[in-house]
Amino acid sequence: ATYDGAKMKVFVDGSVRVEPAPADAPPQADGSPAKARVSMVISVEGRRVALDPELRGGIAEDMRIFYDWFSPEGSIDLTGLFAFGPGPQDKFRSYIELEPLPGSSAKFVFFPYPVHDLTGKVVLDGADTYMRNLGGRNGDVKFSVPFGWFRDGQYHMAFRVVDCPIDQRLIDASPKAL
Repeated sequence: ATYDGAKMKVFVDGSVRVEPAPADAPPQADGSPAKARVSMVISVEGRRVALDPELRGGIAEDMRIFYDWFSPEGSIDLTGLFAFGPGPQDKFRSYIELEPLPGSSAKFVFFPYPVHDLTGKVVLDGADTYMRNLGGRNGDVKFSVPFGWFRDGQYHMAFRVVDCPIDQRLIDASPKAL
């Protein structure tokens, strides 16, 4: 299926497999017949997806913290895969890659110095979030985050800043404890 709206273009593809319960399968605990086994794989591809309140509202509540920490603006391309298997031990899995488009920006809540013209990727792998080769600028100042992760409310980021003057904008954005 394809949706081509003014804000974005989304492609959805997938498969659902239903395996009937074997004829000799024992009934369920309540005496009803054994259920069919269902598995599903859905892939999603989105182009020019706007980073706006509507998108934020569609993000799972436990993942919104990441969105809120960075206050992103602009738009992204995304690819995702969602799957679950037929067995009770098979859990739902999700994997989504987000790639900022030219003109996108972010401002980290703990260091609110805006970064514009973002590049790189953010990967949402289940409950884990990874940043890969993120970069951007603020005027002549260049920022890069070669790698970072967020998990269970904790985070780690390795970052590099080049050509950053120590001016009032930097001082205002710095944590007060510095």
